[in-house]
Amino acid sequence: MPSPIALEVAQRWLRDPREIREIRARFVETSASADIWSADTLGLVNDAVASLFDSMPHDQDEHGQPTSRMLHAAPYVPYTSLSIQPREQGLQRFEQLLALIRAEPVCRTVSTGALAAIALTASASLWLAARSATEGNRHIAQGLRALAHIAPKKGLEVERLPDAYRTLLPGVKAQDVPAMILRDFCASTFAWQYIRSPDARVHDLCGSLMVLTTAIDYVGAKDDPGAVGRAYQVAGSDGLVHLGGRAIHQAVQDMVVACAFMITKDEMVAASQYHGDLLAFIDAAGGPVTPAEFFVGRWWDAGMCPYHRMVMNSDGYHSLMNEADAFDSFAHCHAVRRAIDNLIRYNEVIDLVPDYTNGEVFNEARVALSLGGVEAVREYGTCLACVTDEVLRCECGARGHEVAAEMSMGGALWYLLLPRFQVWRQLHAFRDGPGHVGTAFAPLPAGQRLQGVMLKLLPGECLHDRSWKPLWQVGSAAQGPTLISELARRVMLRCLLPQNRQHPHALEHLIAPLLERCDRLETLLELRELAEYWVGLFDACLEVSSVSPTAYPQILNALRAALLRAWQDTVACDVQAGADTERLYVDCDSAVRRTYALPLAMGLVVRRAFFGVATSAVELGGFNPYARLTRGIATVCDSHPAHVGSV
Repeated sequence: MPSPIALEVAQRWLRDPREIREIRARFVETSASADIWSADTLGLVNDAVASLFDSMPHDQDEHGQPTSRMLHAAPYVPYTSLSIQPREQGLQRFEQLLALIRAEPVCRTVSTGALAAIALTASASLWLAARSATEGNRHIAQGLRALAHIAPKKGLEVERLPDAYRTLLPGVKAQDVPAMILRDFCASTFAWQYIRSPDARVHDLCGSLMVLTTAIDYVGAKDDPGAVGRAYQVAGSDGLVHLGGRAIHQAVQDMVVACAFMITKDEMVAASQYHGDLLAFIDAAGGPVTPAEFFVGRWWDAGMCPYHRMVMNSDGYHSLMNEADAFDSFAHCHAVRRAIDNLIRYNEVIDLVPDYTNGEVFNEARVALSLGGVEAVREYGTCLACVTDEVLRCECGARGHEVAAEMSMGGALWYLLLPRFQVWRQLHAFRDGPGHVGTAFAPLPAGQRLQGVMLKLLPGECLHDRSWKPLWQVGSAAQGPTLISELARRVMLRCLLPQNRQHPHALEHLIAPLLERCDRLETLLELRELAEYWVGLFDACLEVSSVSPTAYPQILNALRAALLRAWQDTVACDVQAGADTERLYVDCDSAVRRTYALPLAMGLVVRRAFFGVATSAVELGGFNPYARLTRGIATVCDSHPAHVGSV
């Protein structure tokens, strides 16, 4: 449903951009001290909005308790229960929050603040670039149109997933599956990113809470998952009655504000698309949107503030948080911030073409392509892997580097396997595309794959400078054994917890020859057979960490099977990989959730080894799907493409 208030503000600003210029100037002046975690300091909450939030029910914290906690267990157990049995209180609260999102004070405050100004400036900047008659912009538009024509349609995953659910739950009824899919989708990212939580039920309930954001962002959209409104209400109800604490109360407020901004952003995008003189508007508004501005808006558009706040203030993480229930190191270490922000950036890669198709502007990679040119995105996918390894090497002294790396690794695998985004189907469609399109998306040839993994990150909070030029340098002086040794260390740091790295070369005899084969082997059959070696590395990581690979065989074998399929699908990216999308996601999510039944210390070792090996295979083995997507898109959109790839 459109927002008349946001539309009225957008039209006023387009007629007279001076107010936007003033808002952006104030934002720049205060950005150093502004807290991206705080809706208040970002001007998203005023007294009228605060009074609405004060009326929301919440329980009191006791001294020393985590400010985000489970009050009592919900009856639903993912991949075990046959349905969600919601409490009436939760259903009512969900409806009340939907109404609050559209309340006049909330809409007006969000629509007239800095984030709305950023949204209008960002969309106008992109639309202006799209209208540009320069050769570069013309080729970008032609390239994106060509890819959109052959890309699989995003959405309707709720219609594709029931068969995978029925395989695990033969007695499940068709009418109960959509709500389970929505809740499990939102909860799985917590289970995959926040691997130190002692209680997976917190992940499930936080996922239930996050369903509210999807009810606003997905329903009726061009990429609608295919569920009806009642399914969202059922999926989102339990979190509202089974979770409590100050941080949960704040996270619910944050979600209301984030959802209101999603609606506002859509109005700003639509209003600016057909505005007459965008060049004059942008000039009067203070110039094109900058990466730092854009990412603050993207952070709230993605609901990241409530997403991180609710889990990071629970057991396993709350010691990292400050008195405002925010993560201090996020502001103090750029390596930590980049790693945490990877959850958004992996989405930007796999959503770049679908977002173009659906007219979605709020995608950093799309904005970078439009404002910075093809080189601003060519190695964007490679860069994300380096961000993970950079935070593991950082020794600045801030807390939470390992946690940030775990979030990044979980996000990398989560987006790769999610049926909503169909990464393998995308790559297969592009690789089978006509002529130069297919060539652009081919994997790097044997002997060059590992060199393609390497690049140097430049200092900064974002991944681009103010003019959208990339903050990375391509290539590495390392060659041969030196290159293998450097990559082997990156793999080791991903797979082992710090206390298990006493002998840093203990795994090199396995990792080095495996990477060498990834670089050298040429046939698909030979490459697929390397899956067993990645599984062997997983077992070796467990042994080095004093966990027997033969313990808990049912749980560990499920993880091994997921590793096998993830590697084979990554190197193949064929019809079979695409057909495996829904089942592999459900099987992997089910396997990961079951590891939380292990003893706490053992479970963490197992999960770290699993996500470390899986993401090393995906990102460091020379076939990185994220790198193939951004390189391919850049090449197809390039007015002067160089020869890339080889069958």
